[in-house]
Order: sequence, then structure tokens, then C-alpha cells
Amino acid sequence: MVLSQAFLSIRPVRAYLGVEKEALDYFTWKGRFDSTEAQKDLAGSGIVCPNFRKGVPAMIDFYLRYKNDKEYQIKIR
Repeated sequence: MVLSQAFLSIRPVRAYLGVEKEALDYFTWKGRFDSTEAQKDLAGSGIVCPNFRKGVPAMIDFYLRYKNDKEYQIKIR
């Protein structure tokens, strides 16, 4: 177990940081996504897969707008 996982195993640390220990798995996962089949299925429909980089500003805006809103946060266990 790495140090960060050990610290996040302690509930008060998770509560203070506002993050669950599973978040580490999310940030260290080396997943790759391929939209080739989706693009084929959508061909001619006028629907396109969004460009991730173009969506980042909206994601940042959403985060900044709601980062302190408890309704959008998970309850730390």
C-alpha cells in the first residue's frame, strides 16, 4: 500500500480532504477510449462525438461554480 492510500484509509483525513480513497484509482487509471464504433454508428446523423479539449472549459466552469455546493459532493464515508 502506498502512502497516499494509507492516509486515505483514515476517515478524518478523507473528510478533511473531501475525497474518498477510490479517487486515487480514478486518477491513476491508464484507460484509453476509442470512439471509432460510435462515430460509425452516428455517421450521417449530424451527431458527433465531442472533442474533450473543447469541453474542458465547461467542466472547469461547472467545478468552480459548484465546488462548495454540498448537493454536488459525495458524502465521505
